[in-house]
Amino acid sequence: MPTIPFENIDKIIHFVFYFVFVFLWIMSLKHISLRYFLIVLFIAFLLGISIEFLQEKYTKNRAFDWYDIVANALGAITSFILVKSYHVIQNKNISH
Repeated sequence: MPTIPFENIDKIIHFVFYFVFVFLWIMSLKHISLRYFLIVLFIAFLLGISIEFLQEKYTKNRAFDWYDIVANALGAITSFILVKSYHVIQNKNISH
């Protein structure tokens, strides 16, 4: 198996997964509002935290890692901010 020369590549993978997860979910919403955006963000946080606790309890080869939760949250928050900013810019362009 080839090795990746970056020590914490899994944190980048966590970040990217949650970024894409939140991005696709928000973009698929029919009703675009801050409330729905925040619900998606909350569910992403809850899912990331739950998976970490479950893998610690129910698997033998996986361990709980706070840094995975941080990477998940940062990916979700970054996606949220970018999508929200995009919608603000789009609404400004439409109203002008």
